[in-house]
Amino acid sequence: PLIYDDFAHNPDGIRATISETLKLLPENRKLHVACAIRGSRGVEINQLNVDALVESMNDDIELYLSSSNDVVNDLNFVEDDEREVFFNTLDENNIKYTHFDNLKDCLTEVYKKADEEDIILLIGAQGMDPAESLLSDII
Repeated sequence: PLIYDDFAHNPDGIRATISETLKLLPENRKLHVACAIRGSRGVEINQLNVDALVESMNDDIELYLSSSNDVVNDLNFVEDDEREVFFNTLDENNIKYTHFDNLKDCLTEVYKKADEEDIILLIGAQGMDPAESLLSDII
């Protein structure tokens, strides 16, 4: 699958990146969005980010979340309330997602689930930074 790695880590970036990527998606294919939850930045920015995800979702998107515990330091660790705001908002909007504590597990699953003609979109801030090196071990 085609993999886009974008630093979309705020609401406008999330909406724009998903919207533009959907335009590239072949008919009858899936967009697999792997999103790193922002750690140690508070509930407010995470609420705005998950709201942007909710606005961007459609039936062509499979959503995967990561707390990226395996790759972040204590300055970027996802706190319980930051994770819960994501889960609660997605649940309230009946949006299916899969959450992984570790980024490597998330990327492994996304890559395994994506078909050759699908697109994988990696978004998020510091928690997604090591994705390229992790993917080189997975692919």
